[in-house]
Amino acid sequence: MQKALLVIILSVFLASFSWAQDSLDNSQSEELILDDRSGLQPLDWNEQQLNDYREDSSYDYTEKQPQDNWLTRFRTWLGRMWDSFWQWLLGDGEISGFWLQLIKALPYLIVAGIIVFMVWLLIRLNPGPRYWPALQTRKSFLPMTKN
Repeated sequence: MQKALLVIILSVFLASFSWAQDSLDNSQSEELILDDRSGLQPLDWNEQQLNDYREDSSYDYTEKQPQDNWLTRFRTWLGRMWDSFWQWLLGDGEISGFWLQLIKALPYLIVAGIIVFMVWLLIRLNPGPRYWPALQTRKSFLPMTKN
């Protein structure tokens, strides 16, 4: 166990050196020119080539409307119910400020709450001794003395 921990610590420690950069290295003195347009020539397109591209379905980038099925109708209904709930809760006015930010963050807060609950539940259940019987016996490092 101690050897495995030592190998992991050394691996992380040595791997951290491979990510470092030398920010003081000035050996490259070439300038990078980003807007050099000296060798550019305009493309020569004719109408026939443009029409061929327009008719080819591989170059059709128009957005297609999603098909109307039970799943999209359910999502739309669920979204409308969610919006009507918040409209009922907060009134008919435009939502702004704190409440708008809270509504935007609410799904993330729910997911975070579920994760915290799962971690708390795992800590309360303590599944360690069930899978690793060696953890059932606890050893004290301090000798027991009576006064």
